[in-house]
Amino acid sequence: MKRLRWMDTFLALLSGLEYAYRTATDIEGPANEEEKKMIKNVNDNLKIIREVIFNHADDVKQQSEEVYEESELDKLHNDAERAYLKYGEAVKQSEIIREQENAAEKEARKSSTRRSKSALKAARSALRASLAAEIAEEEERERTADEFAKRARREGLMWLHWKV
Repeated sequence: MKRLRWMDTFLALLSGLEYAYRTATDIEGPANEEEKKMIKNVNDNLKIIREVIFNHADDVKQQSEEVYEESELDKLHNDAERAYLKYGEAVKQSEIIREQENAAEKEARKSSTRRSKSALKAARSALRASLAAEIAEEEERERTADEFAKRARREGLMWLHWKV
């Protein structure tokens, strides 16, 4: 956590109010209610700052170069910020691990799918081979039956010739 000098904070506040004052004074024409309210707020804030500066000018002789010392609350804030950063790192690590697990699961599913497809292809090939063998056997039986029928007709005709 950065350490800010109190004077830097005060100067930042003043520059913001000066910007608001310039904006308020640059309004041309009649101001509406919101602009009037803004002008009044800026003037009130500047009046308060002037009173604080001039009423307590004896206390502040020169700009201090000392940095703002951390209080217990700041230390607690820093501890909380460090814990939050550690938590953020832990969350990042868990996301990385989760992504790696998801990638591993995805690869395992792909591998399982590949094995299943290979097994399915092998089963199809075996089924086609057995179907082709059965078709070949059936065709062979039909050819044998046709040849037997042809031979039977020829022999039957010849047998009829012999009887005559």
